[in-house]
Amino acid sequence: MKNRALKVLDCGSFLEFKVTEEKAKLQLANFCKDRLCPMCNWRRSLKIFAQVSKVMNNMPDDYEFIFLTLTVKNCTSEELAKTVNTLYDGWRYLYNKNPKFKRAIKGTFRTFECTLNSNSRSLYYGTYHPHLHCTLAVKKGYFTSKDYISQDEMKQLWKKACNLDYDPIIHIEKVYLKD
Repeated sequence: MKNRALKVLDCGSFLEFKVTEEKAKLQLANFCKDRLCPMCNWRRSLKIFAQVSKVMNNMPDDYEFIFLTLTVKNCTSEELAKTVNTLYDGWRYLYNKNPKFKRAIKGTFRTFECTLNSNSRSLYYGTYHPHLHCTLAVKKGYFTSKDYISQDEMKQLWKKACNLDYDPIIHIEKVYLKD
């Protein structure tokens, strides 16, 4: 672990750019590519965002997109593995076994994020907040169709999928693509 920590600590400490009149382009760098490295994860997220945006912008005109965040309660480090399993099991249930979700959603892209509450004044200080960010493809007219899933209904579907004894916080919003 010490070598891994040193590798992450040194990540991005050497950057070489090729400079032209129009721009500067990264030519050489010492990125560690560790999956827990903040610098490498930031770079990875930019790459994934560009790829997903390209796919979304090139989809047929009869699709729209929704951004959905699915959460569960914060947990301690000891509970984190179990909580992450609950998230993924819930997603698999929702995506594969829930007929309403399967009928309404035509495609998905999801990512996992886990943040640490570092606000020492917070009741949840030191706890982890694992959650899923999902981009959902739906047919045009979804928001007025019989397949429409409201935020309250999605919350109940997620609660059931994860077998939760509380109402989870979720967030849904329509994605507006740039022309």
